Amino acid sequence: FNGTYDTDSNSAVLYTKAASKAGSKVGTIETPINKSFARVVSSIEKNIADNYYRPDLKSDALAKFSKVYQANRYAKGVKKAVPVKKG
Repeated sequence: FNGTYDTDSNSAVLYTKAASKAGSKVGTIETPINKSFARVVSSIEKNIADNYYRPDLKSDALAKFSKVYQANRYAKGVKKAVPVKKG
């Protein structure tokens, strides 16, 4: 599976399914994605397109990364959280 996940250190990691030499094991590649937003988006697009693995999930993977990136910015204090309106 291709996926973007949040880690304990408030950074994102891209997991990519890869062909495995052992028949029963599923190989995955872990790629830390800690560059600028645009560079990471192009990296995700290239990983999904180059592996020919479920290209229909490209928009879902980019949406997931966008939310992880936004949450990490709040966690690191780069961006202020939006206050909840009451009343």
